[in-house]
Amino acid sequence: MDIMDVAIVAKEANVELLALNNLTLKTRSKCHANRLFRNPIEYSGALFVGEDGMKIMIPL
Repeated sequence: MDIMDVAIVAKEANVELLALNNLTLKTRSKCHANRLFRNPIEYSGALFVGEDGMKIMIPL
């Protein structure tokens, strides 16, 4: 499953927050990551691209 597939599933399930991790491509900055991953996948919810040591708190 690639990033586009994940975005399609998240969109169809009305997911409000999407966290991507274990990506093979290292991005230079958050802005660069947003250009690479947010726009091409057409996902409008909150999007986090994981980095080493990053913690994302998910409310239950």
